[in-house]
Amino acid sequence: MTAISHVIAVFVLTGAACTAAIVPLKADRPIEPLTCELHLIESRGQVHITAEAKAQVATKGTYRLEIDRRSSAGRASIHQGGEFELRAGERAILGETSLSGRKRDLTASLSVSSDGKTHRCGSAAL
Repeated sequence: MTAISHVIAVFVLTGAACTAAIVPLKADRPIEPLTCELHLIESRGQVHITAEAKAQVATKGTYRLEIDRRSSAGRASIHQGGEFELRAGERAILGETSLSGRKRDLTASLSVSSDGKTHRCGSAAL
């Protein structure tokens, strides 16, 4: 029996975190350089949002964090973005903010671009 390569993609939404990882289809393909997470933590009427990235290999690129909050008082939109550079094995916070309200009032998404590719690393509509 021969070993067969499998596609493994992870997208986990467990109420507080959204995680995505890009894994190659075949063992002979290069490893994707990034994994990322979008954490939403609700406490005392506030939601703290943190966007993180971890490099499998040294890489640099850009990120975009978009957050929309809807409530009876109206709508708020936050857009954060910028450049990053990570060493192999390094984890970094790309952006973070806190908003009043509840997780269910938020929609948040994170995307990263590196080596000419853009990956939507996480999205949460809570």
